[in-house]
Amino acid sequence: MADKRSKILDRIRLLRNMTVDRGCTEAEAVEAAAKVARLLAENDLTLDEVEIRSTPFSREDASLEADIGERIWAVAEAIAYLADCRCWSSATGVVPVRISFFGLAHESEIAAYLLAICSRAMRDDLSRAAREWALYRPNVQRRRRGAFLDGMADSLSRRIRALKPPRPPGQGLVVLKDGLIDAELENLGMKFRDLRVRRPNVLDDSYVEGVAAGEQVPLDPGLRPPERTAGLVASGGR
Repeated sequence: MADKRSKILDRIRLLRNMTVDRGCTEAEAVEAAAKVARLLAENDLTLDEVEIRSTPFSREDASLEADIGERIWAVAEAIAYLADCRCWSSATGVVPVRISFFGLAHESEIAAYLLAICSRAMRDDLSRAAREWALYRPNVQRRRRGAFLDGMADSLSRRIRALKPPRPPGQGLVVLKDGLIDAELENLGMKFRDLRVRRPNVLDDSYVEGVAAGEQVPLDPGLRPPERTAGLVASGGR
């Protein structure tokens, strides 16, 4: 049954390519469009489903220094939630830390772009805040750096999750896409376990400073990278 459905989807994609712009006559293009409409109706399909099944998957990786990489996983998970893709990070203790996104090509690319904006903001704001701790003992500086980054990560994660609009009624395409992504990961032999054990340091004053810094990061550029806008808008509205 799955093989039959796949063949029907392939046939629909071929018919949709039969246009005047691609060398067909107007009569041939009209006939092809009529066949597409008939196949969709006979097999209870939509063009959205055809498009989703024909869109390639891609994986985007980012390498980050240890202090930011060990704390930005919460931000990465929020970004994956917003962009409708999967994410994972390298094992604890591996440096540099690698964050990976996997999903439909345009969505994983947008996710990586937004992560780059957040990691750069965390790096720059930490550098500015650390100047005030320059005379503290090394262990105090480390504690403050960690708490500050925890605060920024929690703040950015919350803000990014809030950007996703409510799902409209009828989520069949969302379920379909999620299933296709999971099936592709399984085909690639990729399985994951959650091994995170650390918790954010919310007691240090620098955590509050990090939260405040995270509130000031402009996230709009991450939603509108060059020639990538349509993908995220579409995924958010499905």
